[in-house]
Amino acid sequence: MNKVRIVLLSLILLCMGSYGQKALAQAQNEYTQGFGYADKNVGPADFKDTGIQEEGKVLTALIQMPDGDGIQINKVDFYTHAEDPTGKLVVLEEGKVLLAQDLAIESGWNTASFPEITTQKGKRYFIGYQAKTKKGNTYGISFDGQETLKEGAIGLVSDTYLVKDTQAELTDIWAKRKAGTLPIYVSFKDPKGSLENVAYLIEPYFSKTLVDAGAKEKLRYKIRNLGTKQIDNIDLVYSFSSGEEKTVNVPVGFPVASSDKMMTKFDFPTKGGSGYFTVAVKNVNGKANIFTEGQKEILEYIVKMENGAIPKKTVLIEKFTSENCPNCPAVDPVLQGTHEEMAKKNVDVNIIAYHVDRDFLQLDECVQLQRLSMAGVLPVMNYDRTEIKEGVLALGAIFDCLEMTEKVCKNDQLAIFEDVNSSFDVANNKLKLSVKGKLYPYAFFEDAHITAVVVEDNIPAIQQGGVEGKYLHQHAARAFLTPAKGTPLNVAPDGSFSIDLTKEGGTLEKIDPDNSYIILWVNRSLDNPMSKRQVLASLKAPLTGKTSAVEMPEYAKPYAYVQEGHILVQGAVDHFEVYDLTGTLVTSSSKEVLSGGVYIVRVHNAYGTFTSKILVR
Repeated sequence: MNKVRIVLLSLILLCMGSYGQKALAQAQNEYTQGFGYADKNVGPADFKDTGIQEEGKVLTALIQMPDGDGIQINKVDFYTHAEDPTGKLVVLEEGKVLLAQDLAIESGWNTASFPEITTQKGKRYFIGYQAKTKKGNTYGISFDGQETLKEGAIGLVSDTYLVKDTQAELTDIWAKRKAGTLPIYVSFKDPKGSLENVAYLIEPYFSKTLVDAGAKEKLRYKIRNLGTKQIDNIDLVYSFSSGEEKTVNVPVGFPVASSDKMMTKFDFPTKGGSGYFTVAVKNVNGKANIFTEGQKEILEYIVKMENGAIPKKTVLIEKFTSENCPNCPAVDPVLQGTHEEMAKKNVDVNIIAYHVDRDFLQLDECVQLQRLSMAGVLPVMNYDRTEIKEGVLALGAIFDCLEMTEKVCKNDQLAIFEDVNSSFDVANNKLKLSVKGKLYPYAFFEDAHITAVVVEDNIPAIQQGGVEGKYLHQHAARAFLTPAKGTPLNVAPDGSFSIDLTKEGGTLEKIDPDNSYIILWVNRSLDNPMSKRQVLASLKAPLTGKTSAVEMPEYAKPYAYVQEGHILVQGAVDHFEVYDLTGTLVTSSSKEVLSGGVYIVRVHNAYGTFTSKILVR
């Protein structure tokens, strides 16, 4: 076993007071020898306390010995802030009490020896102590304050101290607190080497829950060396949902000493649909790991792209133009060609022209957007307000219009308009717009805005520079229903939003209703840095009428099914819930194993909510 670092002794002296002197006199490393889950590099200065909010209850703090063969145990060291002169040392074999030895527990480090017990393979052994809560000390059980290892913090709560025929009820009061692991160390002899190569997988997580189809995602995790030998290499075993288990060797990089930990990662290929990913340490230094079966970690994932998010369907092109710009008319055929080419790819290009530079069509909002976009020399276009490199928006001049649009289309569409209703009262020049839509879970709820503008085509120019004869302005912004930066959206936890907008009078009095329509879009806040201003989706809607952008392709239609008691979903899925026939929510995770019966599954995605009935046998 490694010795505790010298600096740790200093911390203990500072934090333990008079008992710290006693512990130091007996040598700190005596208390951290033996098997234990707590971090041996962490001392009392960092320990946390927990317990139960009742006086007179007996708290039993235990750790579980690994499933070794013929491990001989006869002594335990532990740290606690509890004080109980009538405490007990406890050893359990499964539900059977092997030992309930009287022990006067002091605040600080405690040591207790007991008649030797030899463990049998396949049986669980729990070792620890009991202390009664009292006024002012109901939270006397200490933890190391580090990662939570479920075998390293097990609680029993009872009204009296355990005796041989007592069957106490296991609880998880400490595990819920996630306070770390108990500083309990069991001295042992290990003639068969069961505890030489032992590793524990801690805190595995994906870089993101929503993963790209076909891509390799990174699984990050920590490895704790609980064995007596250093770790030079490990094998991980993993599987998708209830599929075939696969083993992969993961080089450690540098030796991990006993009681130390390391953080590492490996890439794994994703599978389609929603489901769960199971991973555990299978082998340590080429030897089977004790914790493989009992310590498999389950992580839920959802694959986006073709089985999740909708591919890019819209691009907003904001053109800055002016009658005082002789080069601006040259943009018209390029924009028209881009619109036609992208339509062949099922992408709607929504175009809006902001007139600036003292143009007769200039609006205050157009000038404000020009400044925010840093659109200088005209003509220039902004493509979904997307940053193409640090500090530079996708601002293109005339001839790179199609190239820029195709580049923006490589992004996902992060929002969709489900229902748009508009009505224009011509007599009173009053426009009402009602919008319902949805943002994806990996979109940006906190700073989402909606912008809506009345746009008009075929407006006769007064004197367009660079053109001889008549000229008609197309896509001209004529009236904003929102501020130039947009109106903040109140997005529900499931991503849905709705908003009503109204515009009356002003420049609406000058438009030709037969040549006018609405362009609306969801955008991130323009108060953000350039990298966080993108347009999430856009839509063209009539002045009066109903519009929806929801068209669900076949591959996106959700299908719920059962696999070994787990509910899995194919197709587009943001999240789902499973209810029993009484309407009670049972689970919203693929990790749960359901008992037999009939359930109702509700799948939510950008296209709506889909309900099906499913039988679990």
